[in-house]
Amino acid sequence: AHAGGPDAEVSGALLAALTAGAVPESEGTGPAAWDLDVAQAYLSRQGLDWVAVARGLDFPEFAVPDFRTFEALARLYRRCAGAQLPLEVLLGDWSNPAGQLGLLRHAAPAPPELYSFADMVDLVPPDGVSARAAAPNGAWLCQRFFDKLLGLADTDQNPLVQTVFAPPLRFCPDLLLLGLARVEKRWSLLRRELLDRLAPLVFRAGGSAHFPAVVRALWAADRGLVLDCIARTYRAATAEPKKALPHVVHLARLLKLDPELQAAARGVNAEWAIALASVQRDKGELDLSAWLAERLSAAREPFLQALLDLCQRQLPHVAPQAAGERGPLSLESLDACLKAAQASEVLRARPALKKQLLAVAEEAAKRFPRALQLQVEKVEDEASAYYKQMYAGELSVADMVRLMQRLKDAPGQHEKDVFACMVHNIFGEYKFFYKYPEKELRLTSALFGQLINASLVTNMTLGMALRYVLEALRKHPAAAANADSSGAAAAAASAKMFFFGLTALEQFKPRLAEWPQYCSHVVAIPHLKAEYPQLVNFVQGAIGQNRAAAAGGPPPPVGGGAAAGALGVRGGEEAEAEDDDAGYEVISTTFHVRDVVKGVRRLIVSLIRALRKSAAAASSSSSSSKAEG
Repeated sequence: AHAGGPDAEVSGALLAALTAGAVPESEGTGPAAWDLDVAQAYLSRQGLDWVAVARGLDFPEFAVPDFRTFEALARLYRRCAGAQLPLEVLLGDWSNPAGQLGLLRHAAPAPPELYSFADMVDLVPPDGVSARAAAPNGAWLCQRFFDKLLGLADTDQNPLVQTVFAPPLRFCPDLLLLGLARVEKRWSLLRRELLDRLAPLVFRAGGSAHFPAVVRALWAADRGLVLDCIARTYRAATAEPKKALPHVVHLARLLKLDPELQAAARGVNAEWAIALASVQRDKGELDLSAWLAERLSAAREPFLQALLDLCQRQLPHVAPQAAGERGPLSLESLDACLKAAQASEVLRARPALKKQLLAVAEEAAKRFPRALQLQVEKVEDEASAYYKQMYAGELSVADMVRLMQRLKDAPGQHEKDVFACMVHNIFGEYKFFYKYPEKELRLTSALFGQLINASLVTNMTLGMALRYVLEALRKHPAAAANADSSGAAAAAASAKMFFFGLTALEQFKPRLAEWPQYCSHVVAIPHLKAEYPQLVNFVQGAIGQNRAAAAGGPPPPVGGGAAAGALGVRGGEEAEAEDDDAGYEVISTTFHVRDVVKGVRRLIVSLIRALRKSAAAASSSSSSSKAEG
């Protein structure tokens, strides 16, 4: 007996009688056949408050060492009180956590006729999940049961609490995960440990048979938990890289359940997002090159670091797309990742990342020398062949623009790679434009401008293209005519680059109103104001058009009314100017290409004359020196 009145004394007597064998056991029949009638007859006459008796079990010596003891106690209490041990008491606050856990851990697997949580069931199982089969007495559908167990896990009872969770981990992980999604103690260490084990069980390929319904229920209960489970499952899958692919594919299917889920899942972490994008690329659902370029533009250094880290870790497990056992990166996806990393501007400011990229690329080349080399060579050869056709007159600039648009929009990755290579090549050649012959420079300049006009370059690439044109326009073309021998070469280079800028700008004239700040930089160039006033007027008109659109008024005529006719604008459409030598089509603007070509020719003739004079003077000086000698 213990302090606390007659009800409390009965509580102690109940347990003492059961554990000491005061209630005799019939031979060979077990606890169910104990002679409880004697105990019931005596206790029923005492007029006890049986809820108080249940509360009285919370005393220091109280313990339920095994299921046999729990069964005898539960049956005796039900016979005496006419009801089961109150759930409110079992799930309440106890001063003896070991005694409380003794009751709970045996109540959870008890058959419903012995003990039931039905009065406190508040979790709805997902569609298709049989609650009766998974949790017959409703224990794992009772939120307060979860909360109490996690609370007890923060005491010295943690190891024993973990044994309580062992059966549902095995038999009903779906319900266990749903219960953990709703608990109040979300910071619990045991909860985190359970999630590490549960997430792969439920989210992996071949896991839950009711996966879609479970995910929908979880998404409604705790979106953060779903994303956390995705991250945990991915980490668990990559622990065995060669077996990771089916699980990443399975997660990719999961994201199709909800557009919001798909958008949110990409933000879980960069490495997972790249692995997911690679799988979607292999299934033809995503343009990986474009996606990587966009992410590198937005997230910059952190994303590039994650990209290189993933490539480095997964490299031993990379295989061609058709291979069965491989990691989430296919050989084709690896190629796209390395190209995207190589094109990133972040490398210029981060030598360590550049060094890491080189190391990954060298290792990749060792592992797949033929595959990567052949793939790259095939793309580069095809891209070069199209440029050769343009310079040979077999394709016009307009044909090239249409061709590149088709390549960009094609569903196949090879075509997209060829397009990316063509853009990369023309940008890479920018620093050599001053060496181009006249015909090739005209064609290249027109194509460069048309890439901007046709929106074939966007985001960072568009910004780079506009900057190149602006840099070229700032070169002073008249310097060549007045240059001496020492500066003649530099002046000729400036003249060619100015010609490139002027010709390229001509192509994207219709889009100038989209970039008023860019137009302001153009009209601020001194030699443009002095030598190309019509061009400057047109660009200023584009600025006015933008301001009028922003103010909601009618846009003024670009170029200033009467000038529009002189600009070659007929019936609202730009006239096409044909060049006799090149045979390509360009959009007419405030000036004519032919006039610019003639001007550049005059500059080159002047330069040649200056060089000849300089050479003659040098020869004369040398002859005089020899005569004096």
